[in-house]
Amino acid sequence: MSNSLVLNYSLLNDNKHRLNKWKNDPINWKKYKKFSNGSYSERQLLYRMPLELGRGNYADVGVLHGQSSACMIHGIIDSKQRSVLYSVDLFTKESKNTPEILLKYVKENNLNIDIKFCKGDSSEIGNGLNEIFNFVFIDADHCYRKCKHDWESWSKLVKIGGRIAFHDCHVLDVDKVINEINYNEWKFIDHIYSTKIFERIR
Repeated sequence: MSNSLVLNYSLLNDNKHRLNKWKNDPINWKKYKKFSNGSYSERQLLYRMPLELGRGNYADVGVLHGQSSACMIHGIIDSKQRSVLYSVDLFTKESKNTPEILLKYVKENNLNIDIKFCKGDSSEIGNGLNEIFNFVFIDADHCYRKCKHDWESWSKLVKIGGRIAFHDCHVLDVDKVINEINYNEWKFIDHIYSTKIFERIR
């Protein structure tokens, strides 16, 4: 399947969720002003994960400007359940000030949330954690080797019934990792714009 066909399919799904399924959802995350790439529905997906999965740990693997973390922050706040967000990145160049920006945003908006900023190689951080996660968003290095390592290190931390999502699934190396998923353990949930979501079933 060509990249253009994948993009066309995902655009249809983005409109389906934005205009129908989630049209009445609040969009509190729009107050965060550092948004760059990503569709409305992808952002709302991240917002909805804490609402749907409840109390627990959430991970944004590949933070950049912090937009994905901001969406999950608002989802955690609106879920009214105490959860922890792990924001994982090398935090160099473009993203080096992101922790300060996110913390300032949280303080200015009186958001009571526990954020753990994890600086370093994302797969090494995942391998070093002894935690269980409700949801992990993989959006760090998009080369096959690095994305595969992220999948291997973070997927094992997701609880049964928890979910994991890949951003930029139209990138060939990311798509290759997705095609290698063991569907005896994971169930495909949805494809929204450039994000694919899977649920752990065993």
